[in-house]
Amino acid sequence: MAAISGIEGSGSTKSVELAMEYQARVLKMQKDALNMQGEMALELINAVAAPSSAGHQIDVRA
Repeated sequence: MAAISGIEGSGSTKSVELAMEYQARVLKMQKDALNMQGEMALELINAVAAPSSAGHQIDVRA
């Protein structure tokens, strides 16, 4: 993932704290997105692995 450099300050303590808080939020959002993708992938795998008697056929090429 590309680095995000959205906040640049003059080096004051407040700007450094703000930049660190911003970066922490970005990292948390990236982590949450990856977790969500993993959960969705597992749901898809479980749906495909369901018994054929369930009556659902998923066309993974669509």
